[in-house]
Formats: sequence, C-alpha cells, structure tokens
Amino acid sequence: MISVIIATISYFLGGCSNLLDELVLTTKRVKHFLTYAFMMGITAAIALVLAPFVYYDVSFSEIVLYAAIGFTFLAALTGYYYAFAKEEATRVVPIVVGFQPLLVLIFSRYFLNQPLRGNELVAFLLLVVGGVLISIKKDGVSKSAGILIIAFLVALFFAAENTLFKYAFHDG
Repeated sequence: MISVIIATISYFLGGCSNLLDELVLTTKRVKHFLTYAFMMGITAAIALVLAPFVYYDVSFSEIVLYAAIGFTFLAALTGYYYAFAKEEATRVVPIVVGFQPLLVLIFSRYFLNQPLRGNELVAFLLLVVGGVLISIKKDGVSKSAGILIIAFLVALFFAAENTLFKYAFHDG
C-alpha cells in the first residue's frame, strides 16, 4: 500500500515539474529552450565542484559511465524542452511516459539481460498504446507526427539514462 502512495506522490510531483517547465518555456521568461536546458543541466554539474571535498575511489571507466549518464540526461532534457516549446505538455508528456518504459524494457532485456514476463509485458504495451492515443490531435496529424518523433527520441534518451543508472548502481 505504501508503494501506491509513493508512486502517486511521485507522479504528482513529476506533473508539477512538467507544468512549471511548460510555464517557463511558454511565458518566454527564458528566451530559448536551449538556455533553459543548459541551466537545468548545469545544476547537475554542481556536484563536480563538490567532488574534491569528498573522498570516493572512482575508476576511469566509472567516470566515463557517469559522464555518459549526464550527457544522455542533458540530451533528453534538450529534446524535452524543445518539444514543450513546440507543443503542449499534455501532448508531449504522455508520449514520453508511454514509450520510456518500453524502451527501458528493451534496453534492460538486451543490455542487462533482465526480461519481463507475462502480465508485466502486457502492462508495458498498454502504457505505450495509451500514451500514443492520448497524444494524437483530432485536428490533424502533421504537427503531432513531428512531436511524436521528437518525444520518442526524448524517451529514448531518458530510457538510456535510466538503463545506464541501473547498470552503474546494480551491475557496474
């Protein structure tokens, strides 16, 4: 029961974050989506400033892995904010949230050798189909098709980041 409450709270907070991102990008408080992506990405780099004050034995391969995680996250954020600048969050978020679990499933299966079975696989497929159906506009497909491709690429980068995190903290 506690996991349902935590999941509900996390989706609520994620929705609030998406709403704030859209408000910042659509009210033109930030002139360009790349500026906003840079500002969000640079906050993650603050950890590098603090690194000399913390003793942690890190190998070169771990540094490369952590850098890859950071770059995939920044690429995902850049695409995400670009999509927000071009389309409503209510169209973009369901596509990303729909495709991301399926892509994590594929990456986990082929790169980490962790397959899903039975009902778990059906749940993933329903998530993807629902996300695509929610995001399609009634007045036309042309703009939605472009956003679908961009949002899919964003989901791809977020899925790669999640899979790399899983590898780094469980397998690496």
